[in-house]
Amino acid sequence: MTKFALDRIKGRNARIDVQNAKKEIEEFNRGGFRLTAEFPHLVFSDYKITARHGTIRSWDLEGFDFGLPDPNHTTAFLPPYSNMFFDEAQKYLNSRKTNIADSVSRAYEFHGHNYYNITLVSQRAKLIELNVRELAQKVIEVVELEHKYDYGVIIGSTWYCREYVNAATALKSIDGQKVDYELVYYTFDGNIFRHYDSHVQKYSFYNGRYDSDFTLIDNADYKKTLEDVARFNREHGYNIPHGYYKKGD
Repeated sequence: MTKFALDRIKGRNARIDVQNAKKEIEEFNRGGFRLTAEFPHLVFSDYKITARHGTIRSWDLEGFDFGLPDPNHTTAFLPPYSNMFFDEAQKYLNSRKTNIADSVSRAYEFHGHNYYNITLVSQRAKLIELNVRELAQKVIEVVELEHKYDYGVIIGSTWYCREYVNAATALKSIDGQKVDYELVYYTFDGNIFRHYDSHVQKYSFYNGRYDSDFTLIDNADYKKTLEDVARFNREHGYNIPHGYYKKGD
């Protein structure tokens, strides 16, 4: 996904996006709006993507903030021709949830009307909410990633992929059914990992533990005694902890 974002954050594609956005916005401003019309690029992501040695950064946008205006849910106001990139997108569009707000589902349905381009990444397409994934005009399954090295340093990457026309076809293929798809590959010159932090979610594990230390429990030996057998069962209970499953599951 970062490779696609870098294609829009600098260079010809970035210039086309900002020029098209400026033209569209200036029409609204002539009608009475007072909107910013000049941008360095129009790449929004829920993780930091950088280019040109960090001098260019993607705009920060959480997936929960994308939607039409809603009095019950704060949403971001994005320029036309914006490109959005959401990693592990199932956290925003969980297929196990059936009550996604109309302002959110409509935003995905209408996104092309405001010239938006949205890229969602997930471990499995089935994890994405049904109505949203059915809107996908293209599904790319990464089959293999190959790096080119020079003295141990990555100098290039190639993604070998299967490209499907929609999510339904992709899911059939993943389930083992025979479907049509196109074999494609994408290349990137340089070290892709210099443009984003592939471990950015590590901070999630420290949430609320600001005055804590790591959990280190000795993996003790147990003897066949009443005391040790009782201690084993105290320390290795298989009762489901409260809150482990969501209510109703």
